[in-house]
Amino acid sequence: MPAAVGVIETLGFPAVLAAADAMV
Repeated sequence: MPAAVGVIETLGFPAVLAAADAMV
């Protein structure tokens, strides 16, 4: 989910959430 990961990075959430979202 590149789009979701991009949104997370834009919001500045921890990398842990980005990694968890990437797993999905």
